[in-house]
Amino acid sequence: MFVDSILSVSSREAYMPINLSDEAFDYLFCQIWNDQILGAAFIYSRWFTVSNFIDSNGHITLLELCQASQLTRSLQGSLQYILEVLLIVTLIRYIRKYIVNATLSNGRVGIAVILDLINTPANFETEDSYYL
Repeated sequence: MFVDSILSVSSREAYMPINLSDEAFDYLFCQIWNDQILGAAFIYSRWFTVSNFIDSNGHITLLELCQASQLTRSLQGSLQYILEVLLIVTLIRYIRKYIVNATLSNGRVGIAVILDLINTPANFETEDSYYL
């Protein structure tokens, strides 16, 4: 199993880098999706790092950046990464309500920002075409 290969470190290997490629994440999400026990453990576990992220209003910051990315070209490149973080965080059941019900500085609700991003066609042009 992939997770076991990440967690197993032999005594002669003092340092083993973690595989953070897209394929590794895809495989991990497929395992969580297909394995009912692993999926339930992931969803119902208490993730203290994510709780600290929510307590420090990190989710509101990410949602504000999502709104700002629609206005500024410089943030459009990081929009994909912001949405991936929100995707991972919303997989955790007790955290989801904080993101969906978050109220931003302009009075919008978090789910409205996410739905607007999903329904808005992306304008990810290259930097070269911007100067033409």
